[in-house]
Amino acid sequence: MAATRPATLEAPMSALTDKQIEGALTSLAEALESGLSLIAYLKDPATSRVLPPVIRDGLARDLEAGASVTTAFARLDLLTEAELSLVQAGERSGHLGSSLKAVAEAMAKRRANRWKVLAGLAYPTLLINMAGCITPLPLIFTKSFTAWLQIAIWAPLATLAGAVLLFVVLPRQRPSSPLRTVPIRIGLALPVIGGALRRGAHGTFAEILGRSIAAGLPMPISIQSAVTASGDPRLQQRLDAILDTLDAGGTLTEALEAAGQLHPSMLAAVAQAEATGTLDATLPRIAEQEREHARWVVRILIGVTVVLGFMLAFGIVAAGIIEGMGQYLQTIDRAIDQGR
Repeated sequence: MAATRPATLEAPMSALTDKQIEGALTSLAEALESGLSLIAYLKDPATSRVLPPVIRDGLARDLEAGASVTTAFARLDLLTEAELSLVQAGERSGHLGSSLKAVAEAMAKRRANRWKVLAGLAYPTLLINMAGCITPLPLIFTKSFTAWLQIAIWAPLATLAGAVLLFVVLPRQRPSSPLRTVPIRIGLALPVIGGALRRGAHGTFAEILGRSIAAGLPMPISIQSAVTASGDPRLQQRLDAILDTLDAGGTLTEALEAAGQLHPSMLAAVAQAEATGTLDATLPRIAEQEREHARWVVRILIGVTVVLGFMLAFGIVAAGIIEGMGQYLQTIDRAIDQGR
């Protein structure tokens, strides 16, 4: 069955960043690869001191109580559904160390991609801030510096608030936090952006499905884990149709076609892999293709945003200059009239 989230710990996990969690996963993977059991590693202060205490103590308590590693991580609420599914596949196949390392690498890649997106948005944000400060400049001469500041301050304040949210608040939120889940749900409902997010979600589906099949999990369980991990509400709503097709003797391709959500190119690749018996090797490549398409759409959107930001800033500055010149000429006219 798919990895599920039991009741989480009371400890405030928001104190941990993605980078700290990534480091903890890497340390756990290295311990397993060296031949240590997780319980032995966690109970030895000399070896486990690199782990954040809440991770070390939470895992040790649950594992000693007989819980699985997947359940212990689910209670910590550190990992997304996709990451929990990877841990589950590794635990069931006897390759937990490599699965933990794969999750850590995925976290590092996600963080790098987030920085790339934010870097792409930095230039249009700078232009808009400049426009917001330059446009009301005539107020300094016609009214006062305070009048200018009252208008010009809002763009930098909004930028600062956005930076704090993106760089400080969000990285410390639980995966189940509304601050993380709600924006994704909104994005999925939007045109263009929703399509890109959905292709990325289908990439996650393909990756989890491939790893689960490689781990030897039954196909229905593999599909259920992959659909849950994808985070795509439309695909999740079609889970019963997928499983019903399998129960009726249909192939994997027929079952995924019954969902009516996956791109034809993805279905064609799955059909070819199913025919040649190479699903476990092909699905990870399909996952990367889906994610690359999503990244391509995001890059296009960033480029369009830069152009629109430049045009907006140019238009605002030009309007401000024209208005300022008009006010300046009116001031000269009034001075001339008074001189007469």
